[in-house]
This record gives sequence, C-alpha cells and structure tokens, in this order.
Amino acid sequence: MTHNLIATGLLVWLAGALVGWCVGWAARGEQNRGWQAGTRRQLDAAHATIARLHDQLDDALDALDHARSRGGTAPRTAAPTGVQLTLAATTTLAAAQHPAVIACHPISLGDTTPVLPVLPVFPAPGDLS
Repeated sequence: MTHNLIATGLLVWLAGALVGWCVGWAARGEQNRGWQAGTRRQLDAAHATIARLHDQLDDALDALDHARSRGGTAPRTAAPTGVQLTLAATTTLAAAQHPAVIACHPISLGDTTPVLPVLPVFPAPGDLS
C-alpha cells in the first residue's frame, strides 16, 4: 500500500466516525429531553414538598408564639429514664440473631427477675420485612 492510500483510508474512517458521532448525538436528543423533563419534575416535586414543610414550620412557630404569649405552661410529665424488658424463661430472642443487636448479659436489680437491656434493631437498607 502506498502512503496516499493509507492516508485516504484513515481520512475516510475519521470522517465516518465524526458523522456517526453526530448522528448518534442527534438521535439521543429526544432521550436527553426526556431525562431533563423527568429531572425537572423531580425538582418541582421537591420544591413543592419544601414549600409545604416551610408552611407547616411557619404554622408551628406561630402556635408556639401564641402559646408563649398566653404565658401559661402546660404541666410537664417526667420523661422515662429507661425501658425494662422482662422475659420468661421459655422466651427466645429472635432479634438476638440479628447482626445489629449488641449482645448483653442479663443484669439483676436485686430481685429475682432478670432485666435485659435491649437496643432497637433497625432494618438494613433495602430490607422490606
């Protein structure tokens, strides 16, 4: 092959690649417009949610200001300091097999009923059970 034939073949190949890229880019225009419209809908929905939450916050702050202006305070109850869970001897903890549960030894508060500290078990991401 001569040098001119190789150069011509390379030029034709590059021209074809350029034309193919342009055709592909133009063909994906509709897909890109669809993607942009979907993104716009998601942003509009998020904006509506934020506006709704902002309105709820304004209402809550107005109610708080109103309650403070009346001067009355509602009687407060003591917050619970902990939760005690007593288990019968035949009860098994299926949650103890979950990897997120921290194993604890039963403790006793002086009586014969053991108290087992229990931590909440949150589902793993994507777990629908």
